[in-house]
Amino acid sequence: MKTKKHNLKNLWTKLLHIGIPAEQSFPLAQQIKKTNLVAIILFACASIVGASLMLLKLPVMDPLAFVIAFAFLLVSIVNYFEYHTLSRILLIFILNSALNVFSIALGRDSGTHFWFLTSSLILIVIFNSRHAKFWSTFSENKNER
Repeated sequence: MKTKKHNLKNLWTKLLHIGIPAEQSFPLAQQIKKTNLVAIILFACASIVGASLMLLKLPVMDPLAFVIAFAFLLVSIVNYFEYHTLSRILLIFILNSALNVFSIALGRDSGTHFWFLTSSLILIVIFNSRHAKFWSTFSENKNER
């Protein structure tokens, strides 16, 4: 049992350290870890939503949820090739695109507009405060219904 925990901990550490070279500065390494963490969590959430939609037999939304889930994996792949700023921008773009698609598909009263607040908070987590102010202009919901 202890080796399973140890292996799981090693896997988690490797996933968080994707794209961090040995000579990377500490603040940037922390931002990369946070980006990988958010991407992994969102991948897991989108996969759970996709599996739930598959069980509910909603044929239109099911493939879309899995496409979005694998798009979140793309963030870690971009980090692996050391395009760190691009991966953070891609994470915000995919998240907001997914939220727009699901809010349109689920309807006006689905409550998905509250998740746009969460995407604004993620900006503060993965960018430092100086960059978060700039990128928050792209994270706002422009749809007025």
